[in-house]
Amino acid sequence: MNQYMVCIYIESIDVKVNKDSLDLIAISNKFKREYGFKTCGLVICNTKYQESLCELVGDLELDEIHVEHNENIFFYDEEIYTDMLYGFYEEHKPLLVLGGNTVHSKTVLARFSYRAMIGMCADCVDFWIKDNKVYTMRPIYNGTMFADICTKENQCMVCTVRKNLFEYKRETDIEPLIKVGKQSGIHQLEQIITDIVDVRNDEKKHNKIMIGIGNGIGNIDNVNKVLHIAQTLFADVGGTRMVIENSWLPKSSQIGLSGKILKDYDLYIALGISGAYQHVCGVLKCKTIIAINLDENCEMFRYSDVGIVGEVEDALNVLERVFRSEKESIKESSYGCKFDD
Repeated sequence: MNQYMVCIYIESIDVKVNKDSLDLIAISNKFKREYGFKTCGLVICNTKYQESLCELVGDLELDEIHVEHNENIFFYDEEIYTDMLYGFYEEHKPLLVLGGNTVHSKTVLARFSYRAMIGMCADCVDFWIKDNKVYTMRPIYNGTMFADICTKENQCMVCTVRKNLFEYKRETDIEPLIKVGKQSGIHQLEQIITDIVDVRNDEKKHNKIMIGIGNGIGNIDNVNKVLHIAQTLFADVGGTRMVIENSWLPKSSQIGLSGKILKDYDLYIALGISGAYQHVCGVLKCKTIIAINLDENCEMFRYSDVGIVGEVEDALNVLERVFRSEKESIKESSYGCKFDD
């Protein structure tokens, strides 16, 4: 049997490549790493842009990159795009074709799937292989539930992927997971968090921080304590769906598929969050994720740079101390100059 292939449809206009398409490479790399798939990128463009696009995409981390061109092609001429995508499929027979969640990609992939008589699923958030079948997950009922969808054995699936869930070339300069046992002491926990601040904040600039509250926070008093600490740290506060339903935070603070998708945050601190996938999807693009939970088998640890097993209240005291010290150092470096009389 030939090696299975996952194909990324890389959307382009003129000599620009859609960033959401590039983020899909993170999914193809997962299939290569976990299942041994060959990874491939497909760019379709006007002939006059071929050379420039070849230079632009040539260094992407894919096994193969195909730049198909036609002198009559225009960005909104979906019929020509569909013809060329179908021709590529007939020649290479990928098991999975992925595209971004844009009008153009959804239109072209829908036309292609109809012509090839293969299944298509939109707005997907996760992918895996089991028993030679492609599985995907997508939200239903306004993000309150998820549906698992699969193909027949060895049959291709076409999918568009929800935006802002995956990121190509995510930073990996911090050890993936450190679990601090309950008996390890507050000092070790404090040192780990301090090290992360130093790595992410070498120039002592202001970190953009989000503190996430889960049901493991325990009660409204602890929520109020988090809000007080966040105000001191100039941090934002969000919560899981359960926290919102408990009326501990307003609906506008919900993080996840049915709430906010976090971007441009330097640090996300998950307090008592179990790691339900609809919440995790909202935080994957944060630069650093720290999860704090009493359950050492907490699912949130799978997606965290650092996992801390311990009491949330102890962690709150450490966070307050570490980040207050950081804010004071920022203030001193910015405003602490002395002038001679």
